[in-house]
Amino acid sequence: MDYYNIIPSLLIIISMVIVIAIILRHMSELAAINTDSMETSLEDRLKKKIIISRLKNILKSRYITLNTLLNSAFNYSSNVLRNIKEYIFKLEHYYQSLYYRSLKMQKSKAGQAVKELVESAKDSIKKNKPDQAKQKYLQAIELDPKNPELYEMLAHLYWDYKEYADAANTILYIIELRTKLNLVNDDFENNSFQLILGAHYLDLALIYKDMENYPASISAFQEALRVQPNHPRYLALLLDVAILTQNKELATDVLGKLKNVNPENEKISEYEKELRSL
Repeated sequence: MDYYNIIPSLLIIISMVIVIAIILRHMSELAAINTDSMETSLEDRLKKKIIISRLKNILKSRYITLNTLLNSAFNYSSNVLRNIKEYIFKLEHYYQSLYYRSLKMQKSKAGQAVKELVESAKDSIKKNKPDQAKQKYLQAIELDPKNPELYEMLAHLYWDYKEYADAANTILYIIELRTKLNLVNDDFENNSFQLILGAHYLDLALIYKDMENYPASISAFQEALRVQPNHPRYLALLLDVAILTQNKELATDVLGKLKNVNPENEKISEYEKELRSL
C-alpha cells in the first residue's frame, strides 16, 4: 500500500526540519561571535572556520537526542505498520469467512431447489408432459451447471422422445464436462470414471444408431472400447452395427475379440453364421 512508503518519508522530512530548527535556533549564538578585531585578509576564512567549528559543536551536542528521537520514530512507525498489516489480515479473514458462510448457505438453498425441480420434472414425465419436464431440468441446470447427472437426465428425456440430435449433443457435453472435472481433480485414471465415460459413449453410440447415423455410431462404440477395452457388451453391440452395415472387416475383427474375452457368449455361433453371409 502507499501508506507504507508515506510514513518513512514523513519521518525523514520531520528529521530534516528538526536539524534545520536546531541550526536556526543557534544562529544568534553564532552571530554573537565577535570577529571585528581580526585582520581584513583573514576575516572571511576565520569567520567560516569559527562558524563551522561552532556548528559542529552544536550538532554534536544534539546528536544523541536526535538519534534517540529518530530511533523512537522508526520503531513507532514499524509498530504502526505491523498493526496495520495485522488489522488488514484480520479484516480479510473476517470477510472471507462471511463470504464462504454465505456461499455455503446459497449452495444449500440451491441444492434443495435442484432436488425439488428434479422431482417435479420426474412427476411431469409420469404425466406425459415432456416439455414441462425439460423446463424443470433446465432450471435445475441453471442452479447447478456443473452437475453431470442433471444433463444426463435431460439427455435421456430427449432420447426417449426421439429428439436425437439434442440427446447426442447433450451427451457430448456431458463427456466434455466430466473430463474437465476429472482433470481438475487429477482423477482421469480412476476406474469409476472410466466406467462412467464408457457408459456415456455407449449411450452416444446407441443414439446415433437410432438416428441411423452408423459411421458416427461405430466411432462412438470405438471410443467406448478405448476407455473400456474389450468390454464384452460394447463388443457385441458394435458387432451388431458392423453386421448391419455389412462391414465384414470390422465385424471379423470385433468377433475375434469377443471370442477371446467372452467365449461362452451364446450368440457367437449366430454371429459367425451372419458373418459368413456378408
